[in-house]
Amino acid sequence: MISMRYAWNLVHGNGLIWNPGGERVEGYSNFLWVLVMSVIHFLPLPSTLASLPVLILNMVLAVMVLVLSARLFKFLHPEALLALPFMLSALMLCYDIARWTIIGLETILQTVIILWLLMRMLEEAKVNSPRPLTFLMAGMLGIVRVDGIVLGGILCLLGLILNPSHWKKIILLSLLIFIAPLANILFRVVYYGTPLPNTYYLKLTGWSLGARLLPGIRYIAHFLFSYGVIAGVAIAGAVVSRNRRVVTLLISGIPLIFYAIYVGGDDFGGARLLAPWVPVLIIVAFSTPHVLGWDKLPVTYILSQGVLLVSVVLMAGFNFFSRLSYEAPYVHVGLILQKLTFPETRIAVFPAGALPYFAERPAVDMLGKNDAGISHLQAQPGMNKPGHNKFDFNYSLGQLQPDIVVSTLNPTDIGDPKTIAKYTQGDNSYQGKLYLDPTFQTQYAGSLIFIENIPLYIRDNSPERVRLMTGRCKRVSDQNLVKLGFNIYCWPLLSEQP
Repeated sequence: MISMRYAWNLVHGNGLIWNPGGERVEGYSNFLWVLVMSVIHFLPLPSTLASLPVLILNMVLAVMVLVLSARLFKFLHPEALLALPFMLSALMLCYDIARWTIIGLETILQTVIILWLLMRMLEEAKVNSPRPLTFLMAGMLGIVRVDGIVLGGILCLLGLILNPSHWKKIILLSLLIFIAPLANILFRVVYYGTPLPNTYYLKLTGWSLGARLLPGIRYIAHFLFSYGVIAGVAIAGAVVSRNRRVVTLLISGIPLIFYAIYVGGDDFGGARLLAPWVPVLIIVAFSTPHVLGWDKLPVTYILSQGVLLVSVVLMAGFNFFSRLSYEAPYVHVGLILQKLTFPETRIAVFPAGALPYFAERPAVDMLGKNDAGISHLQAQPGMNKPGHNKFDFNYSLGQLQPDIVVSTLNPTDIGDPKTIAKYTQGDNSYQGKLYLDPTFQTQYAGSLIFIENIPLYIRDNSPERVRLMTGRCKRVSDQNLVKLGFNIYCWPLLSEQP
């Protein structure tokens, strides 16, 4: 939804920016996907339906993942077609295909491009004729997502391995992968005044490499837990087959593992950074029973395929339903604030996606993805989550003076002395530290409203205070909260009275 906000602003004549009239900050890292979303915003749809075309497009791309995976499987093992329905079922039930399809990120587009280029490289190696278009398109990965240049580099290495007799030509062709990313950098320097996106400074600067490696290792550990069985079977099949193409495809994921560790992993859940490689892992794993000769034993063969399928479903399957509703309250709050507030009202947020998009109001991103001032800070000690360990409430609240502050934490949680440490320490401590900030306590804590059970705090001298502190109101009686500056809380929507 952050990317959607940039796309909305572009189409509505505000430029490729976060806030109309605000500073130019590249708070996205998926330039081409933002442009795709911009095209979608030309459709005559209300904001509540704007995400639907993105979902439909991603569904189409997901079908293409299945088609290309089937082609790749048949190319590698044309005599093992009995495994094909099991492999395709595993892809359809795989968390890292389904999740990224549903929530609208650019990951599925990356996966389609990767699979298509892998097929081209294998076919070109078969006829001993690498082509420039393959390497030029590999460079497009770097503008689908900035770090897609890593994927492009991996494809160039695959080209060298698959075409050893043409190594000089491959090296020259590999230079083509830099054309699209360099054009993107030139645009970035001219438009934003910086060679790298704001997300780079936010996530990779201001804290030590050692601190960043810890969450990266945890990220890969979670990946290995989810895909350990599949990975083990795939490795066994590659070793037994001694098929150079299969082995080459399998080891192509190793650089991605090291990259994920280096950048500190990812906060989206699942394995987004490795997801484009997951179909390759599944393809090789489901071909292993054939490599082992088990297709000569029909019962054993089908049982082995079933075990692999169950492994994908249970370990890396549909465990995302609880996450799908996470954004829903913020969508509703955003739509309500669009109706209740002045157009110039500024809203400070932690999750910077759905609420600002649907509210259509100037927004203050307290975690800095869309704020260069925050992104260039030093990371907070003891916080090792990329993109969530930099904040400065004196700046975000004291200097920028938003009218409304949206919290992700219910005040009753922070008012309990027994649980206060839970919310003021660790990777998500920004949630609790907001309540301990002097600026927040003196200017915001005294005026609290609830919409969709989300706590929103109104600045004492904001014009919105008179408009929003209505409905059913009570005085705060909890002395622990009173000490933090709390005074009155209201439900401005009568339908939401507790």
